[in-house]
Amino acid sequence: MNDTIIREYVFEKLNFEQGLRAQNIMISVEDGIVTLSGRVRTYCEKYLAEQATKNVRGVKAVVEELIVDVDAPLQRSDKEIAAAVVQALEADVSLLPPEKIKVLVENGKVELTGEVDEFYKKQQAFKCVKNLYGVSNIFNYIVVNSSSKTIDPKNVKHQIVREFQRNAVLDAKNIEVAIDGSKVILRGIVRSWAEEKEARKAAWSVPGVTEVKDELVLHIS
Repeated sequence: MNDTIIREYVFEKLNFEQGLRAQNIMISVEDGIVTLSGRVRTYCEKYLAEQATKNVRGVKAVVEELIVDVDAPLQRSDKEIAAAVVQALEADVSLLPPEKIKVLVENGKVELTGEVDEFYKKQQAFKCVKNLYGVSNIFNYIVVNSSSKTIDPKNVKHQIVREFQRNAVLDAKNIEVAIDGSKVILRGIVRSWAEEKEARKAAWSVPGVTEVKDELVLHIS
């Protein structure tokens, strides 16, 4: 696919995406690498634009340079944003106890730190924040620190490989799983961003895993 067709596909995808007002997003493509620039109203739109672009056929990489320009009715102070973030985290039963997650807000940018025992909780904290109005960016520095002192490398590898085999998106034979302590290393070739995302998700889903190193190579035929 040439860059002109990829740009057309990205343009159509962004305009098709629900919840995203794409008229102020500029798209440039060079050798399959897509650069998104311009302005969006919310961080949620910024996130949607990046994820939607990754899912377009032919896209090798995304350079995201979007600026969140919060509309006046959606603007609020850092204090108000911080209060909203804390309330959202406390309201999510999967994140209990919420005091393990620390929140810092500066100029609309939210920084999350602290420790959780499973990766999905780190993801869930991000989801709680990304749809809040007034937020201009999110930095998720939460650390996954499993209570398990040791894990069985063979068992972890078996669980991940079996999940690869069950997943309709993944081509398991092209992905190699290596275990180093509580770290999982993924190597091999994936055909799309969606496949890479599913591979990382499968690795993180196994209890005891505290780090996933992604060495997968995206190969678009």
